[in-house]
Amino acid sequence: MKQGKPRVPIMLLLSIAIILDTLPICAQTSSPLGFDGIVSKSDRHKVGSKFTFANVSSYHPFVTYPSGFGNEIDKKYEDDELIVFIFVAVTGSTEIYYLNKKTKRFTIIEVGVHTEETVAGRDITPKVTYGNLK
Repeated sequence: MKQGKPRVPIMLLLSIAIILDTLPICAQTSSPLGFDGIVSKSDRHKVGSKFTFANVSSYHPFVTYPSGFGNEIDKKYEDDELIVFIFVAVTGSTEIYYLNKKTKRFTIIEVGVHTEETVAGRDITPKVTYGNLK
């Protein structure tokens, strides 16, 4: 009497392979990889212009400015609602970014060292930008 090859292990392996293949499709990330920020009010930028915040889940995300130029920034804080980034230029100018994930809003506070106020000897006034995240 001839014995056939067992089909159960093959079917079991095939079922496991199909399940494992579908897992990445079902997996969800806790936050998006980035946001587009559309300016709604600003001391410095045109209303409707766009900031792009990329790779926000990393410690060194990247921001692309409305001009098309960009910089790597440092993540300083994140919780379920808020992400805070900071950029300090070699000149000492700073930019602080507040991204609210729940309200889908952002705020940018920019303090420039080489500004008209510095030349005139006046107090430096921060420039503030507000907008919506998409």
